[in-house]
Amino acid sequence: MKKFCFFLLILYFAAGSRSLAETKQVVVGSKSFTENVILGELATNLIRSAGVDVQHQRGLGSTRILWSALLAGNIDIYADYTGTIRHEIPARLNLSTDHEMVSALAEKGISITKPFGFNNTYAIGVKENLARTNSIQAISELAKFPDFAFGFSNEFMDRKDG
Repeated sequence: MKKFCFFLLILYFAAGSRSLAETKQVVVGSKSFTENVILGELATNLIRSAGVDVQHQRGLGSTRILWSALLAGNIDIYADYTGTIRHEIPARLNLSTDHEMVSALAEKGISITKPFGFNNTYAIGVKENLARTNSIQAISELAKFPDFAFGFSNEFMDRKDG
């Protein structure tokens, strides 16, 4: 099972020539799910507590939307999973390590922080009686049941790691 940690993506202000304190306003973006909005709020509050003017644009959409907004300079910061970054952002590069990911992002003028210290490993919920009746204890065992109906977000279904 893949472990996904959050990283904070930071666009270097004018290719690193300005510091956060010299910026007129920092724009924090967040995806359209609660956990990401909360992380956006945390980043917003931390930046504000440093005396910097900050705006949080909540619920902007999927990874691709926020990544495009970051590259275009419409947002300055957003939180994302390392697995999402590795598999969805520079998808054609086949990055296998965090070091390779950091280097690829740096080439685009993007910096990332260390992981936040928690992960969001994927799991699938199954009704207890269904799991017991069919002796399901692992995700891999679901392959035996092609008639089961699965419910995932569109973004998850469109991803390589989904």
